[in-house]
Amino acid sequence: MTNLRRMAAMTIAIGCFIVSGPLTVAQTAGPTPLQSVPDSGTFWLVQQPGPFPFDPLPDQPVYSLGGGAYLVDDSSVIYPPGMDETSAMSASSFSASSFPAGAAQPSGVGVGSGCGLWLDIAPTNTDFLLTLHNTRVGQTYDVWSIEDLTLTNWILETNVLGASGDTTQTIITAGARTNLFLRATEFRDYVTNTLFQGLNFSNTLVIVPDTIGAVGPNNFVELLNGDGTNTGIAVFDKSGTLISKMSMTNFFAALGTDGTNYPTGPMTDPRILFDFQSQHWVASAIQKNTNIAFLAVSNDQSPTNLATGWSKYVIPVGTGAEGIDYDTLGLDANGIYFSVVFGTNSGHFIVAIKKPDIYQGTNTGTQIDVTNDLAYEAIQPVVNFDSLPTNGYAWFVLKGPPDEGSNYQGGPILYRRLQWSGTNAVLVDTNWVTLSTGGANYQDYFDLDSTNTNSPAFAPALGGNIELTRFRSRLMMATIRNGFLWTCHAVGLSGTNGTYIGDASGTNVDRSAAQWLQMQISADDTTLTLQNHGRFYDSAATNAFWYYVPSLAVNCAGDMVSGFSGSSTTNYIGAYYAWRLSSGATLTQPRLFQAGLTNYPDKSWGDYSATTLDPADDWSFWTVQEYAKPYITPGGFSVGKWGTVIARIKPNP
Repeated sequence: MTNLRRMAAMTIAIGCFIVSGPLTVAQTAGPTPLQSVPDSGTFWLVQQPGPFPFDPLPDQPVYSLGGGAYLVDDSSVIYPPGMDETSAMSASSFSASSFPAGAAQPSGVGVGSGCGLWLDIAPTNTDFLLTLHNTRVGQTYDVWSIEDLTLTNWILETNVLGASGDTTQTIITAGARTNLFLRATEFRDYVTNTLFQGLNFSNTLVIVPDTIGAVGPNNFVELLNGDGTNTGIAVFDKSGTLISKMSMTNFFAALGTDGTNYPTGPMTDPRILFDFQSQHWVASAIQKNTNIAFLAVSNDQSPTNLATGWSKYVIPVGTGAEGIDYDTLGLDANGIYFSVVFGTNSGHFIVAIKKPDIYQGTNTGTQIDVTNDLAYEAIQPVVNFDSLPTNGYAWFVLKGPPDEGSNYQGGPILYRRLQWSGTNAVLVDTNWVTLSTGGANYQDYFDLDSTNTNSPAFAPALGGNIELTRFRSRLMMATIRNGFLWTCHAVGLSGTNGTYIGDASGTNVDRSAAQWLQMQISADDTTLTLQNHGRFYDSAATNAFWYYVPSLAVNCAGDMVSGFSGSSTTNYIGAYYAWRLSSGATLTQPRLFQAGLTNYPDKSWGDYSATTLDPADDWSFWTVQEYAKPYITPGGFSVGKWGTVIARIKPNP
């Protein structure tokens, strides 16, 4: 029983929550490279998803079990005071006083707590008492076992139904087994339990809304293109009651340093986020055909007072010789970041604004000219949920150009990092770095950036079609959670197997998909490596749905939800969502939550959508999506326009 008794102190973690774990003194946190499967019978910590809700120490070998599960060899652990082989420390017990001087500290905590599943094991004669922590009533949990880690045939040991409270216990019988490795998984569905209508064409009177929004502790804020005095921003409570609204022009109104009252013309490309770490709202937009950008930050966590509850800033970007376009927005613990395309494919600017200065009324920022041949691609600043030192890195990603040679490939993911030194921000990478793939092929798609006006350029919809080249295969958003960077974009496919096989003409593209990518950040925060990727697409042989304009968010359990638009030759444009669990389980067929109601005659649909995480529970997702909706003209005629729908998507049970 020696090996089994050594296993008795094993802790299993699933999800984002920090768990009891191996800590030694005078070490720097960070995993070692993955190694081959180890010999059986040692003392392990098992985690899923990987790599780690916290950072293991460099002297601990790390092994991949596949499917997002990892083993960490902690057989050489020196425990902090009060811990031994058969005791565990819960995440809520972590504090600076819990560790010897110089001990590595847990990192990567998200906005919530009590979300990730973890398991501690205690021996009882020849059996083992398993205690699952952070369980939920009605949720089913599977416990798996294997005797030899060189094998892959994990067996289902037992099913456990979540008990009342946050812990559930079960007994595992060792029997004649002399080696025993255990892990746990959970399955849940994500369903819509709140659904209400957002703004529509009659509110803004613009052809393309550029749908965006975000959720906070008590409100959902929607921000759309809006001309003149027409409504562009609306604040709802979480049941869908409209609290306040205003035009974009009035909301972003501010006095420039040159004494001009801005804006002086129409505005476009709005963005909005809730800063979960600082508990403020952040919004941006640009003035058409100028170099003027706007930033608005709320005075506190309440967004409702749109007139005086926000501070507004005018930010001229670049020289003003050419207009800016397609601003993007991100943030982390140190700063707020937005990027714009400058002029006609001539380059990009990144604007970095220091936190918490901006929330205290001081606009301390750095502008960085990025001119190295990015053509019209959009730089996506990352929304980073993880903890970050003051000299930590801000991340930026984009999609590169496709390889149009004989072996056609869609564009690769590229990235760069920024670092603060006081109030100054500097790009630390000389050029854009290409994502390391480990041999996986996420580029087997058709790049919708093509100017070809045949099938790849248009997504069919009942009564019309959407020109996909207007938003192309550019990355729609990016987020970091628990050491992983996630992003998504729309891609072209051919046939039913979820890939594209063909040349640069793309004439055989017969559907589009929402592609997502999960990338691991290295222990030293220098590189990205592709961990997982997938596509939400229709596998029908004929008349397939086309999905486009995706967005995604990731919760504390490591589950991802994506919202997007969809249509086919026999279906109006509607709103859809799909999910992928941290265990790897994926909703293969996207779900409709708002059907299109009419034909949409315009070929422009808008540049993006939004899916954000509810900071009130760190579990639920909110998405705002566009759909085809009738508009009754002043003359009484019904014409095809658009509406937006806001949905809360929560785990069930």
